[in-house]
Amino acid sequence: MDVISFATMYSLGGKVHVTIHLNSSFYSTVKIHETVEIEGRLTGTKGNIKAVMVKIRREGNREVIARGSLWMAPLALGLKDLTPLHKSSL
Repeated sequence: MDVISFATMYSLGGKVHVTIHLNSSFYSTVKIHETVEIEGRLTGTKGNIKAVMVKIRREGNREVIARGSLWMAPLALGLKDLTPLHKSSL
């Protein structure tokens, strides 16, 4: 669900977001090679934080197999954040 929500947010704005809260519920199981539908959608916004809902459904009867609610925030990394804290003396 985390990967689907990431893809949903990236497709909406092209910015990288990280999950800050995840709530998932599993209602049923699937068999190996069974086809499922996966849907991710933006459900709300509060400042920079976005809410995403992910649903996984059985393809034939559209029964909901799993559902996830995620809160996501933009990843704010710059080049200065990627430099090591301590430089090697070698």
